[in-house]
Amino acid sequence: MNNTFRELSNGHFSRDNQKPLTDLTGAVPIFEAKMTGDTRLVYHIDIIPDLSTLGTETQAIRILGIHSHAEIHSLRSFWTIVSKQLSNNGREYVQRCIERIEPFHPGDNSITTPKQYHSSEFQQDSRFQLSEEDTCEQDFQNAHSMLRLDKFTPVSKILLHSVYLHLELDHVFQIESKEREIIEHDSACYVLGRSGTGKTTTMVFKMLAVEWSSQSNKHTPKPRQLFVTQSQTLAEKVKEYFLKLFRSKEAATMSPSELKKFAAFEHARIRKRKDEENMALVHPEDLEGRKNHLPERFSLLRDEHFPLFITYNDLCTLLEADLLSSPDIGSNPTESPALFGDMRARLLPSADGMQLRRFRPVSLDDFVGSYWRHLPQDLTRGLKPALVFAEFMGVIKGSEKSLDFSEGFIDRQTYIESTPGSQMTFYDRREQIYSLFEAYTKLKRQNGDQDIADRFVKGPTKS
Repeated sequence: MNNTFRELSNGHFSRDNQKPLTDLTGAVPIFEAKMTGDTRLVYHIDIIPDLSTLGTETQAIRILGIHSHAEIHSLRSFWTIVSKQLSNNGREYVQRCIERIEPFHPGDNSITTPKQYHSSEFQQDSRFQLSEEDTCEQDFQNAHSMLRLDKFTPVSKILLHSVYLHLELDHVFQIESKEREIIEHDSACYVLGRSGTGKTTTMVFKMLAVEWSSQSNKHTPKPRQLFVTQSQTLAEKVKEYFLKLFRSKEAATMSPSELKKFAAFEHARIRKRKDEENMALVHPEDLEGRKNHLPERFSLLRDEHFPLFITYNDLCTLLEADLLSSPDIGSNPTESPALFGDMRARLLPSADGMQLRRFRPVSLDDFVGSYWRHLPQDLTRGLKPALVFAEFMGVIKGSEKSLDFSEGFIDRQTYIESTPGSQMTFYDRREQIYSLFEAYTKLKRQNGDQDIADRFVKGPTKS
């Protein structure tokens, strides 16, 4: 396998490592390369952004899979579909994939270097329509998944070593030009996109770039990066993904003997993590407080705690603990104007003074399962609880206008007089919805509960 990778990466093409699997005229060719025994490597020449030079693209070898000789020929119609889907990226894309620079040392030792181009938005077309013989739906879906959904990782020494040593590492994969633009953006920005478009991955790559940049410049302070989300599960998964990517770069600088020690350490760490996860399944309460091993207050965080992957709820808990210990609070915290939101309702006496009961907000499941049936039926009839809860959290308590009110939510008149263009869901039932909100607020107060909108920092009152 090493020899085949080395030959292809050096541009040393031959009849053994560049045998065409497809023969469509004017289409992107798919090749196979002989490896050890009966195995074959399947690839094509692709066009990718050149990360070393802005505004340029370069030819690259994109490996599609490793198969036995028999598998390759049984999949011959599949490779035709792959070739057709690639070719529909447009004539310019196909031309760039086919073009070759005149090789050095023509003959058996010839070397072909990748050709570079100015970045271009390819005009897609549909010249290669699927015919009846290659309309297998499963093959079409598999080809679409391979080319559009799968992520491709640049081949490197650490990638090969991680395979040999069974290292559970992740590797930075090839990014699109738009993703690269976000990662290299040098100031704050919003990234908008539907689920699965790569927002979180791009954010992690940007955090990695900042971390690696600070490591290369020892004169700059360590950046204190925060990844904040509502889900503890997502925070843990993103943290683990970040660390795997980060460790893969560390491993790339190690000698073979250091890499073996690193692999043994990684295997032990993974076993320990899985043991802790199994314990958490049996004793869920043990997981609380052990997630991040953080201090009690945000001000006590040290450089080694960063980058910090944390839920919004836990971040607020750290900030509230700092606020509670502030001299601005005074001797009677329950009367202090410095406390905000729901903090007064959660104050509990303790041996060290006052402490805060942990915040557990009313969720949508709580609202549907515990609250809805206790609200007046003449108000709830014909309404969907999920939409009503969204109206409470997003409009009455979560709109920008709510910042003008000390209670943290807009009053009845403001809600009723809102323009139709801003909130359309319950435009003709606003009196009913606000009465329902008042009933919900009263019941919540009786239960001693809070919802996520109760945890807010009061902004300056507008004049």
